[in-house]
Amino acid sequence: MLSMKRGKKVGITMGIVLLLSLLCEVRCEPVPTSSLILNIPELEITTAGDVDYAYIPGGEMLLIEEGRPQVPYYVVYIDYQKGYRVQDVVLKERSGLTTGTGLRLPVVMLNPYPQSPVEMKGGLYPEGDYSWKVWINSDGSSSLTIIVYPFYYDPSTKEYEFYRNYEFEITCVFSDVSIIDLSSYESIYDPGDNITINVFLCNFGETNDIVASTLIKSYGTDAIVEGLPLVMLRDLTGEASFSLSWDSTDFPAGDYCAEVTINDTIGNWLDRRILSFRIGRILVNVTGFSVEPTHFEVGQTIGIELEARNVGSCSVSGRCVFLILKSGDEVERIHHNFSYLAPGESLRFSSTWNTSSAEEGAVYHVMGYVSYESQSTSPWIAVVSTNLFPVAEFVFAPAKVGLGEVVTFDASASTDPDGTLASYEWAFGDGGNAIGSIVSHAYRELGLYEVSLIVTDDEGATSEVGQFLTVVMSYALNVSSNVGMAIEGSGTYREGDEVVLTAPTSVAMSGVLGLLGAKYSFREWVGALNSTEGVVRLVLTGYVPRLAMQATYVEDYTGAIIVVSIAVIAIAIIVAIYIRKRVGGVASKEVPPPPPPPSAG
Repeated sequence: MLSMKRGKKVGITMGIVLLLSLLCEVRCEPVPTSSLILNIPELEITTAGDVDYAYIPGGEMLLIEEGRPQVPYYVVYIDYQKGYRVQDVVLKERSGLTTGTGLRLPVVMLNPYPQSPVEMKGGLYPEGDYSWKVWINSDGSSSLTIIVYPFYYDPSTKEYEFYRNYEFEITCVFSDVSIIDLSSYESIYDPGDNITINVFLCNFGETNDIVASTLIKSYGTDAIVEGLPLVMLRDLTGEASFSLSWDSTDFPAGDYCAEVTINDTIGNWLDRRILSFRIGRILVNVTGFSVEPTHFEVGQTIGIELEARNVGSCSVSGRCVFLILKSGDEVERIHHNFSYLAPGESLRFSSTWNTSSAEEGAVYHVMGYVSYESQSTSPWIAVVSTNLFPVAEFVFAPAKVGLGEVVTFDASASTDPDGTLASYEWAFGDGGNAIGSIVSHAYRELGLYEVSLIVTDDEGATSEVGQFLTVVMSYALNVSSNVGMAIEGSGTYREGDEVVLTAPTSVAMSGVLGLLGAKYSFREWVGALNSTEGVVRLVLTGYVPRLAMQATYVEDYTGAIIVVSIAVIAIAIIVAIYIRKRVGGVASKEVPPPPPPPSAG
């Protein structure tokens, strides 16, 4: 449950006389007090010239206050498992005193090159015996740091005292309550903003009352700026949350932190978290940059202008920097300092560059940027030369590229105003490259690619242009029917293309059956899209490169049956008529004609 971190502390002899007990069953139940026995290594004193140096093996030097003697101190680190919270560290006993005199310690100088000698302050130093602090880790565990001051020195008498043996009493509790999140809506605020602090906590143990306190501190120090009202959470169990608001009006710009501590009702602190934020936005934007002329004759003066605006909420100081570069090497540097540029205000910086030493045909880059408050704007760059720069242009076809399809890039429209183009260099965005005014390339993977072209003229000046190209899926579509009839639509398509397929309603059969009226009738489309409609719209998508659509037909003999039936009926009628005629003719030959009537006389 308790472990010791020694780090660089070599030769340390320490022991835990009484170990912490097992985890408590009840939240915030006190853990038995533990004792830490610490044996500081022997003091070592060395002399260099007329100065003495006191040193503790594994220790460190106290160098935080100018004018004080350089004295050693010792640090102990103790790790605690999740939930343990150290409440107090008390020095019970110290012994093993060693004294001495005539020691000439060096003085602490925060500035290594002081303008005047630093006088050593009087009085016994350091003033305290020890100090301690607890750090909360993200996993809920904690680390206790005990800083021990075993060495004391009096500059007026040059006497010192050194204690080797220490016994500390450490009191801690076990907490089931944790701050699980601490947040704010922004990390940077404008002066006067209301800053909201959101606290999320959880009680994993029994129901209890909790008190939350919040201190606003100057970041990196223990200086308290303001305390926010206490929050009482009664009968807390499980998760809970609350929000606090701090009015930053009348507080200067700077870095701050909110330290939230939760305690039980008897004063034990259970957890602590810190949220840092900044008041005052520090931001400068370059709002204009110009270089004239960009095409010059050697000896001509080039004017450079840059305009910057403070778009933050704090005054800033810094400098505007102009650089003249040739092939990456600095030719000339010009800078203009400025101080306390107020929010919303702008500054215009102007300079000139005399090109008397410039080389004919060489390319120069004029760069401008603003450096301020340990940061800087992005650089603005203009290219100037005695040579007019070429103009790079290109087109490509097809506009939408299918996977594996050959694309032709044509840079014939590129020009050079005062000469000829010497080379064309292509980069296709997939690692492929080519040289020439008209080139071809095929892409093997889907995606968005930037194709860039660099043209170089006969004096070495270059110009670059880029265009984006999207490579999509390519599809081979086969359209057919089950009766051997050709249907239009087969071919190569790209993702997103729309194909309209039309299947005839019926198709005559071949041969005698076809002549008799037998046919094939459309039933449905099957394949990439299933439909009973004769006309379908197919939008090509997906990752299957080969697609098929087949129009299926069924045999239809209805027409043939009708024709045959009609023919049979017609034949039957003809036969019947013929037979009737035949039968009637025979009968007329067998019956004699009636006798003539008798005459009158």
